[in-house]
Amino acid sequence: MSHNELVLETIESLEEFLPKVANESIIIAELLRKDKDFEAMGRIQKIINGIEWIVSAVNGIKGIDYSLNIDTHEINEYLVEIQEGLQFKDTVLIADIFEYEINPAMHRWLDRIAKDK
Repeated sequence: MSHNELVLETIESLEEFLPKVANESIIIAELLRKDKDFEAMGRIQKIINGIEWIVSAVNGIKGIDYSLNIDTHEINEYLVEIQEGLQFKDTVLIADIFEYEINPAMHRWLDRIAKDK
């Protein structure tokens, strides 16, 4: 498989996966706000794994000099804040980060991928 084919396949995967992560971030926020912490916590680890895959995929594409206007550092800040929220059991903070930071970031990244294609 050529680099170009690999990039296109990865972009297709990102286009499929980003909306799922965005949607899941809203579900997590809603669960936390309904005091369904146990269910939300199970989903948080899965979504963090998904975000890590997305960051790796984006950085991999950019690493082979493909123009992709996405700054993966912004998401790292949100993940650190989520970690702090988990540490202090601050479900309001965690819910807010998923709804107001992670969700919009995934939508922005999806828009940028569409523009850079």
